[in-house]
Amino acid sequence: MDNDRYKELFSNAERWMDEACRQLFAAQVLFSPAFLALRSFERMGSASMDAMSLAAEKVKSLSNARAFHLGIAIENATKARKIINGEITVFEGKPRGLRTDHNILEHVRQCGVQLTDKEEKFLERLSFQVSSLAKYPIAKDLESQRKFTGIIVGSHPEEEPMVMTIIAKVIQDTGLESMFPGPLLASNNPVQLTSDAPAD
Repeated sequence: MDNDRYKELFSNAERWMDEACRQLFAAQVLFSPAFLALRSFERMGSASMDAMSLAAEKVKSLSNARAFHLGIAIENATKARKIINGEITVFEGKPRGLRTDHNILEHVRQCGVQLTDKEEKFLERLSFQVSSLAKYPIAKDLESQRKFTGIIVGSHPEEEPMVMTIIAKVIQDTGLESMFPGPLLASNNPVQLTSDAPAD
């Protein structure tokens, strides 16, 4: 692949939005097992410590995997918008203006999206989960570990479909709206989650 072809592919905002939709689809596939695992854990009552520990690990694994896909979906949508706005470009085979961290909240803020307090709190937690707990056995620093312990994102259906709303805000007035929620998601229920959860 030469520089021109790389630039053409990288600068195609629709490719980034397609990937956002694929990530959302993966998250939706994980929703039922994550939700069922959480409900099963909540109903265990007087089960043995070994059984409860195993169930808790299952909830964390599925929730973290789902949260990772949700976060990357939002991140890809922000990159699509930034490409359209000319904030991300490619020069001599290297992207310029491309954030490579997974601070989802900052990605969204940089797009100028107005967030509610609830959405900000959710994205702060999601950013932590994507950049840390979805990949590592413990937070990358003690302050984050203390701040977020016991708050799980990825297995709760109780609130508004926050991720879908945030992505819709991110891509508003970009011409990408017709791609969202995307063909893969058309037959599925909206993503629903919450930033409130029982402690580990």
